[in-house]
Amino acid sequence: MPLPASRRRGAGASIDPAQFIRYHGLGEAIIRASEPERYRDRLPRDFTHDGKRRSVVLIDEIDKASRDVPNNLLQVMERPRFTIAEMGHAEIVADDAFRPILILTSNSEKTLPDAFLRRCVYYHMPFPDEPTLRDIIANRIVGLPADAGLVSDAIALLGRLRERGRLRKPPGTAELLTFILTLRDNGLGPADRLGDRDDWQRWARLNLLKTKEDQEQANAHLAGIDWPPGVEG
Repeated sequence: MPLPASRRRGAGASIDPAQFIRYHGLGEAIIRASEPERYRDRLPRDFTHDGKRRSVVLIDEIDKASRDVPNNLLQVMERPRFTIAEMGHAEIVADDAFRPILILTSNSEKTLPDAFLRRCVYYHMPFPDEPTLRDIIANRIVGLPADAGLVSDAIALLGRLRERGRLRKPPGTAELLTFILTLRDNGLGPADRLGDRDDWQRWARLNLLKTKEDQEQANAHLAGIDWPPGVEG
């Protein structure tokens, strides 16, 4: 049975749209680049803002986004601002002295608009060297020291595949971590060495070889590994 009009959502009471809006990412960074009181009436009650500051916003793998994303970012890069349609197109603009810093990553799988690229500063991230890989593993996998024998062997295998494997898709850091986690899930500990066994090849094939063509040549790719000292290959 329908409720009387007087009981529907507090008839006659105004609804504050700010209480139904949530800000994230770049929008939140633009808000925090201004004094807290400047846009207080446009923020939900649970939004904490203790003073303007510059934020760093990461937009990961922008080359995988639709074409509209980099084009729409052009305006924000020129003047960090946005409007809220639900509040009469109220505008929020970042203080110029606290403009957000945008960090964009790309795997170059798709070209980005020239107008967008002209506004970017480039930095090529080289593949991590061995000490860095050891640090990454130690920080991402609990209970596996950076100098563990299992880590040494996994890195040696990764290096062999990347340098001499001639793979269509060489494995990266994410694949290395997944491979080591698979080894752990199958009972291998920090002191275990891959050169002492051959069951690792199945797990390497599944975790490190990412295309049908590479997996079909798995035996050749996984042979002739230069194991670290102390392991007989």
